[in-house]
Amino acid sequence: MGFEFRTWKEESGVLGFREWEKGRAVSKKVEKDLPKIAELDRKDLIELVLHANKKKMLKTRLYKELFLLSERTGISKIMPFEWYPANYGPFSEKMAQDLEQLKKDGRIREKIIKNRNNMFEYELIDAERTEKIWEKLPGSFKHALVEIAEEFKDKKVDEISHYIHVAYPKYATAVKC
Repeated sequence: MGFEFRTWKEESGVLGFREWEKGRAVSKKVEKDLPKIAELDRKDLIELVLHANKKKMLKTRLYKELFLLSERTGISKIMPFEWYPANYGPFSEKMAQDLEQLKKDGRIREKIIKNRNNMFEYELIDAERTEKIWEKLPGSFKHALVEIAEEFKDKKVDEISHYIHVAYPKYATAVKC
């Protein structure tokens, strides 16, 4: 009576709709601030996601949160990452290049975590620089960054992957999670 069986397709539709609603609400709040956000570059956004997550996070989680940020806020219109489906969900060559440049510039540190199947972790090095950028951000965008960090902070990477694959099925074509 209280239990309702749903197929994956039906579940995808429900979750996709909820994610669409979230994105619509967030993008409406951020839309008026897009010109200010356009002053940033993609590398700044990567650092801001790290900043919102206590300055350290796993590579896959970083990709997923930045993907959600770009989808929910509409920044992909002014700062395209060109996401495409890959083995572990949405991937961006531009983000991979930006991560390499941030490492070369000494703005982030990459660490291999051997006890976690050789996963990569990124740590923000120049927190003072990022804090200055954070202080100048419009409140709506700060809120979006913090909201995503908080929403997924207690989730495992595979749970976030599942969420994205169900909410954004066009990125689930080559899933290995």
